[in-house]
Amino acid sequence: MNSLSASEITDGFVRLILHERTGRFSLYYLADPEEARYEPLFNSRNPGASFLSVFVDGNAYRLGDSWSFRTRFEMRNRNPAFVFESAFLTVSEVFSPVRSASSKFANGIMITITIENKSSRRLSVGMRFLLDTELGEGQGKVPFVTNSQSVSKETLIESSSGELYWLSGNENVSLMGSIINPLNYDAITPNFVHIANWRRLNEVPWTLRYSEGRSFNFIPYSIGDSAVCYYYEPAPLESGNSFTYTIVLTTEDVAWYNSIPDSFRPARQPQQQQENVSITALEWPDEVQTQTQSQGQTQTQTVIETPRAALTTIDVAAIEKEASMEAAANNGNSDMLTLIKLQEILDQFIAGEIYLNEHDLTEIEMAIERLRNRN
Repeated sequence: MNSLSASEITDGFVRLILHERTGRFSLYYLADPEEARYEPLFNSRNPGASFLSVFVDGNAYRLGDSWSFRTRFEMRNRNPAFVFESAFLTVSEVFSPVRSASSKFANGIMITITIENKSSRRLSVGMRFLLDTELGEGQGKVPFVTNSQSVSKETLIESSSGELYWLSGNENVSLMGSIINPLNYDAITPNFVHIANWRRLNEVPWTLRYSEGRSFNFIPYSIGDSAVCYYYEPAPLESGNSFTYTIVLTTEDVAWYNSIPDSFRPARQPQQQQENVSITALEWPDEVQTQTQSQGQTQTQTVIETPRAALTTIDVAAIEKEASMEAAANNGNSDMLTLIKLQEILDQFIAGEIYLNEHDLTEIEMAIERLRNRN
């Protein structure tokens, strides 16, 4: 196990832990004051599963993992911050405590991300923020809701959707993420928010092809594992200028978002900001506790492998037809035989004997779910 330096800050109901060497953070909520029990608001077992990425002139950089960026921790106006610095960009991630309208004390944070062009030329710069959620992943739960829909399958929330927030929770606590910032209505809104299986979002360097209605499974690796990914698409950034984006994460307060004036609800396309903007609703306590923690963390990296063998697109209908004919000849169950054939294909894929593209895996997954629901 590695010894990792971490800074821990507690304010109101919120505990924020910043893992200084990796540039990752964990967020907890005081669910039981009498027992002093804090519950994580997203995946805390592996803080590396949530991260920032920047996309610069066609190249993706995962901050905290990329050798092109140095990572450091510092305080900015009494707020803790990560700074990721390269020869061409400086990216700051500042954490400010916030209190929603219905809470007496801090019940969340605002993350202010500023990207400054240090180079001598114009760059094309985008940013994405992947958050590995888990509160709504229990059996029988609706994983997410927004102000207009329930989300139980892969969903793309575009800037023109009129959505204000997404919300995910269990019986004890909830996590609410902004689409329109309830503290600053003029803040840049994301081009889109992609809710999908975490592994699929994690393994792509930048955007993931949207598969409407797909489950939160990625057979055979990742079952029911959801995540939320904010996307701010690449835009020209002149030398010496900066973009600033804000994301608010709190516990549930629907009325707070519903109080956003109608004039600010239509989504707007992101626009450049020429100055660094710092929005602080509250301040952290004067004392910041720095400690050393021993945690086993799994670092995630994008790995592109060359397949050992190729396979044409899977024809699920042909497999079902073949299974039906075999079952009829042997007085068997055609659905069960189809499931066995599909599992054999997945086993070959896992062993590296064949290659399945994303479409193949989607078709197999949908067929397996359909057949299981029939039996």
